[in-house]
Amino acid sequence: MKFDVVVVGAGTAGCLAAKTTAKAGLKVCLIERKSMEDIGNKICGDALGEHHLRAVGLDKPQHGELERHIEGVKIYSPDLSTVFTVKHEDFSGYMLNRQLFGQWLLNQCLDKGVILMDSTLCLGPIIEGDYVTGVLVKNLKT
Repeated sequence: MKFDVVVVGAGTAGCLAAKTTAKAGLKVCLIERKSMEDIGNKICGDALGEHHLRAVGLDKPQHGELERHIEGVKIYSPDLSTVFTVKHEDFSGYMLNRQLFGQWLLNQCLDKGVILMDSTLCLGPIIEGDYVTGVLVKNLKT
């Protein structure tokens, strides 16, 4: 298969890169080692600033991806004796349902025409001269 762009990894950055390049009219392949239904299933802090959504041009998800609105954070010293509260009206955010958020981002890619190769391991680039001309992959389904 021929693509203009190959993105390896369907995490937040990979999905945004794939969506952005597809939106620009390029033929994009998104390669992910996880199965399609497991994309987004990861452990992380699960917090997202609302300004981050605006910065990358994403509308606010509306179907359970954002579990809780956050208006500030508390920072505790190691012995819990000191607490700082950081709060500002311009910096609100959300606690994510990481699985639903990942699926939401993936669906935005697919809606832009991105081709997903899930359950696929990228083994490395194919280099010809000074150019990356492709990637070597292994299908993990077989």
